[in-house]
Amino acid sequence: MTEQETPEKGLTKETAPLEKAKLTFHTNWKISTFVALMLPCLISLGFWQLDRADEKRAVQAVFDLRQTEKPISIESLFDQQAVDLKSVRVSLKGRYINSNNILIDNKIYHSKFGYEVVTPFKLSTSGRLILVNRGWIQGHSDRRIFPDIDEIQKEQTVEGVIFIPSKTPFSLGTPEQSDAWPKRVPFINHTELVAYFDAPLFPHQVRLDTQQAGELQRNWKVITVKPEKHTGYAVQWFAMAFTLALLYLALSTNLLGWSQNKQ
Repeated sequence: MTEQETPEKGLTKETAPLEKAKLTFHTNWKISTFVALMLPCLISLGFWQLDRADEKRAVQAVFDLRQTEKPISIESLFDQQAVDLKSVRVSLKGRYINSNNILIDNKIYHSKFGYEVVTPFKLSTSGRLILVNRGWIQGHSDRRIFPDIDEIQKEQTVEGVIFIPSKTPFSLGTPEQSDAWPKRVPFINHTELVAYFDAPLFPHQVRLDTQQAGELQRNWKVITVKPEKHTGYAVQWFAMAFTLALLYLALSTNLLGWSQNKQ
């Protein structure tokens, strides 16, 4: 045998060609079922939060646009219920009915308990009624004692914004069944309140503008949760979905060992 010949049996383990590692997948039906259920849910929650962010931007945009418009007489809107009246600026001329105040319960402002004060406003020309939300007032520690609310006398002309909630407020409380005034309610329900008045009642609240007769502490927000916060929540849901997918791959494959062998 010449020097150029190299016997096959002379190959060592170190010099033998390495067999390529294969990526393998092993199924655990419990883990797979859990991931199959959770992953779509997490992704759906992420997109839902993005949709909520878009909705809040739209609400804010409508409000900002309508604040640039001049107020219109609310008398012209009584027969236009099919029109979108949300955040429309209106003017009212008439008198406050000081004896029929309505207190929206459990309103917190600067960590203090209180109420939003809603006073009926009787229009001079037609006698129709508008529920005017004047703002926040601090409540008494003894709930049997109602706050003192300044009475507004004489005829007034005030301006405000029509408030229409995006959905019916949730409340654990129930309206107090009494003919006495003021009335304490968890939220404004025009269908129930109309029975207490002998004149047509506008179906939405009007929130007073600044520097108006009868104004109290304004504590309203156009949107309670900013769009940026919804976007942040969406990022969290998507991050959880991505993490779950990575964990599933790590538990169901030899991905870690396979990637190390390839290096």
